[in-house]
Amino acid sequence: MNQIMSQGSEEFRTTKEELAEIVEKLQTRRFAEEVDFIESKGGDEYILKGIQANAAEGIRTTDVERRKSFFGSNQNGQNEMKSYLSLWRIALEDVPLQVLLALCIVGIIGEYFTSDNTLKSSAEYIGLILTILLLSFLTGVRNGDSEKEFIKIRSSGEIKKQYKVIRDGSLQKVSADDLVVGDVMKLDEEIEIPVDGYVIEAHELTVDDPSIAGESKRVSKATLADCISKRNTLKSQGIIKDVTAVPSPVLVSGSKVVSGDGLLVVIAVGSNSSLGKISAILDEYEDSTQLQEKVEQIAVKYGKISILATFLTLLLLIFHFVVDLFAGGKLNPRVLPNIIRCFISTASLLVTIIPDSLSITVVMSIAFCARNLAKHNILVRKKKACEKLAETNNILIEKTGVLSTQQGTKNTLRPGSKVMIRLLKDAGIRVRIVTNEAKSSGILTAIESGISNDPNSLSAIGGSELQQLSGGLICKKYKIEKCSCPSDPYEAVVRKRPIRVDTVKDKESFEQIADKLDVLYESRPEQTDILISGLKERGDVVTVLGSQSLKKADLGIVLNDTASEVAVSSAGIIILDNNLSSVMKAVLWSRNIIESVKRVVQFQSTVILVVSICSVTSAGFIKQPIFRPIHMLWINALSDTIASYFLVNKHPREIGILQSKPQSQNAEIISDKMNLNIYGQTFYQVIVILFLIIKGELLCPEFGKELANDNEPSHRLTFVFAAFVMMTLANLINSLEIGDRKQILSDLTSNPILLPILVGIICIQFAIVEFGGRLFGCHPNGLTIRQWVICFTLGAIGLRLSLILKLIPEPVSYTHLTLPTIYSV
Repeated sequence: MNQIMSQGSEEFRTTKEELAEIVEKLQTRRFAEEVDFIESKGGDEYILKGIQANAAEGIRTTDVERRKSFFGSNQNGQNEMKSYLSLWRIALEDVPLQVLLALCIVGIIGEYFTSDNTLKSSAEYIGLILTILLLSFLTGVRNGDSEKEFIKIRSSGEIKKQYKVIRDGSLQKVSADDLVVGDVMKLDEEIEIPVDGYVIEAHELTVDDPSIAGESKRVSKATLADCISKRNTLKSQGIIKDVTAVPSPVLVSGSKVVSGDGLLVVIAVGSNSSLGKISAILDEYEDSTQLQEKVEQIAVKYGKISILATFLTLLLLIFHFVVDLFAGGKLNPRVLPNIIRCFISTASLLVTIIPDSLSITVVMSIAFCARNLAKHNILVRKKKACEKLAETNNILIEKTGVLSTQQGTKNTLRPGSKVMIRLLKDAGIRVRIVTNEAKSSGILTAIESGISNDPNSLSAIGGSELQQLSGGLICKKYKIEKCSCPSDPYEAVVRKRPIRVDTVKDKESFEQIADKLDVLYESRPEQTDILISGLKERGDVVTVLGSQSLKKADLGIVLNDTASEVAVSSAGIIILDNNLSSVMKAVLWSRNIIESVKRVVQFQSTVILVVSICSVTSAGFIKQPIFRPIHMLWINALSDTIASYFLVNKHPREIGILQSKPQSQNAEIISDKMNLNIYGQTFYQVIVILFLIIKGELLCPEFGKELANDNEPSHRLTFVFAAFVMMTLANLINSLEIGDRKQILSDLTSNPILLPILVGIICIQFAIVEFGGRLFGCHPNGLTIRQWVICFTLGAIGLRLSLILKLIPEPVSYTHLTLPTIYSV
């Protein structure tokens, strides 16, 4: 056995696909199918020779990279950061952008054959191409920065364990990330297997195997020879259909050694292992948050508006083009360039108003939240954690280990306990204490911590009593306490069955208890689960602050000094400095995620509606788009990448956010107050723009009746472009505050980067108009000082309009509960 295969430089005989087939036969076994398969292929020699493994010496360290190259790495593929070049390429895969690029190239070719001065007439096309390349790169950088943050979040959730392996003839310790196919790994009690493996030595080896269906997953593992012997014995007795009767020589990743010891040879790692394949499915589920789903619904709605506006604009432009084409009885020689301009204009319109990046706003907001919480020693481990904390309206706090550091009734409370509970209550969150201690201990802690000042008003119940009165938990599907439904997500994916959903048996009795309950005492974890499941079933979002029942809750928060390794692995947030005031910081920043998304939605909705309405109208009345294609791309950069960054990076205000009820998980993102701002600003901007197009000479007599000359940049439309951007900037500032607060300008100081971004946008806009010329679709003379003053005045009016709109009361259904007391976190 020990000398079955010496390592060489020749190619591996067995592929990762063939090795995966072995694991698959174990996962679908009815008796001993994987044993039969390995035996038919040649037994131990088939595997060990095929992957060039040496049971005695292990692999050579110098051979690790070759094995990674052929069989793959055991690192989490989602934690591999893409290069900015790759992200740029991905951004350029956007279909509207590709169409626009292609049209620009065709346009340049058309100008070459029809224009006397190709360079001059193609200047705007060249500017478009350069702008597209620049903006797509900025999009890639934005997405890359958010991706970096989430790689940190995923990595923080992985506990880097060391495993004993034989390499270069000696026993060494390597991390799970460094394990490769062919490694000989030592098996001891309690270790979790991070790879798929083949047992080559076993001493009474028993594991908890998630790949085996059934109530008890503890199964025996043995060498192939022992497995064959057991199989033959059972067959001779007529037993051929028992899943666990024959031990298996194959171990799947995710298994845990219960007893015994042995050696295994690694046969699959990373995304090729069973755990890797299942993790990819679970990660995809984890990465999709409810907030993102809501935002995507909004994106679909505005996407339909965008497509309709683009289609109508194109239809009107082509109609006027066809009419003008035959005007005067002769064919216009610039047919090709003009028709190309029609398509380029509508393609750039679609790029600008299609809300394809709204969902990235959620990612940016969560990344910004996680980054700032890390500065306060708060570690976010799961993407959904902050969103769930923002929606939390019930929090269960464990007495021992959180509110106090030891058991009994005479111990003092942890510093900050009273302040935390007071602030949680002010934030509209119902606070309950859970303890495994006696009733007197739980009630005393509740009084001392400030949950209630009156012992007579406190409602307390024991865990056993809660279980008895509520009937406990039953399977929602089968209505029984014990069922065959898998309760673990990993097992559910392996067995391809829906995960078990618990429900309280007697809901009416539970409701009567839960409405008043302050303290759950003498409670075991399964009894705490009853309270959590019942609360969630009636629509509450439940966070547990402690170490028990974290998986059952919507979110688990643990303190670093008292949390076990199991609790840490289940938690969504870890308080590293064990300071309870950090819980309120986490609530503050988490609620700011929803506020940030709302700010971006409100702003981008206005831009989409204004540009859509004005584009269709201008195509109908003045026979040309209101904005040049390159203007559209600048508006897209402003409303998409720059505005998202600007609005997401506003720091939260303690006053207001921590004095309002948590938003319901079923609430719409766009409130009535937001709609009022969206439609109010849209109406104002559309009226102003249409006036400037139709009767602009009343405001600026120097325009006369001029609009355009053979698609030359127009002085009037250059002015309209500048005026629109100024009004959009004003609305950007307005969107920093989506509520009734009127001190909008003070929000610019919440983060030192906001004001420089605003100044930078104004400077770029000024440079485009004054120095961009034909390359940037602007009139060569730019604007006068008087015209710039008018543009800024129109923006200032937009700011004043926002204050007026805030005076209009919001319907009661959306009004936040504002409390008079202000506390500092």
